[in-house]
Amino acid sequence: MLDKAVRGADNLADHEILEVILYYALPRIDVNPLAHSLLTRFGSLAGVFGATEQQLLSVKGIGKRGAAEILAIGSVVKRISAKEKSAVGLKRWQSLDANRADVFKMFEGMIEERFVVLLLNNRFELLNKITFDGNRGDRVQIDPSEIIASVSLLKPRFMVAAHNHPSGSVTPSAADDFATAKLNLLCIAHDVELIEHIIVSPSSGKIYSYHNDENGRLEKIKNQTRLDNILDKFQENFGNDGNEKNNYDKYKNFRFGDE
Repeated sequence: MLDKAVRGADNLADHEILEVILYYALPRIDVNPLAHSLLTRFGSLAGVFGATEQQLLSVKGIGKRGAAEILAIGSVVKRISAKEKSAVGLKRWQSLDANRADVFKMFEGMIEERFVVLLLNNRFELLNKITFDGNRGDRVQIDPSEIIASVSLLKPRFMVAAHNHPSGSVTPSAADDFATAKLNLLCIAHDVELIEHIIVSPSSGKIYSYHNDENGRLEKIKNQTRLDNILDKFQENFGNDGNEKNNYDKYKNFRFGDE
């Protein structure tokens, strides 16, 4: 395992990375089962390195030495993130008007589409900035797992999203609305509040705010993606086969099977 790590740690699976780390903290035991236990308990590497001491100690076999090793590495990740954040320019989110120059700076010189996610603490201070750049002018692919990993590690309270339209228009498209809805679902799942989605065009100097939309575009999308509204719509459309009058009530407790 160590030889494999030296040849290229980027090729290691998540449990193998944990094995390498735990090998030095717990040299006299087989750390493979322990690495798998950690991933099962916390769901991902981000979850493992974002866990508290008590949460880590609840995993059988980790002990204080293993917990200390993981906590130290988690601290390193946070410090690196904080250092990268300090170079962003934007330190604290106040409002679109107050941060207008910061927003335009994030897209300065871009001729292709870029999508940016800002993670903020409860004082609206920047915890991390995640950037996705497109490989074609009018489209950018967003990897939710990268956002989820950072959210799990840093535990932000608020999120601001922003992207540019190289065409010069800042009118939101149906794809923009759909992406906003999916982003809000991600936020709901991690107890984060999506407070803004901005569209900018550096070439035209125009800017659009979902939050400030006169028709309340952001709030409408957030209401549509509330869990209770989704379940209500699911209930309305569930079981239209004519065989079960109360299909929803029958299966609402997460029963699985073919019956």
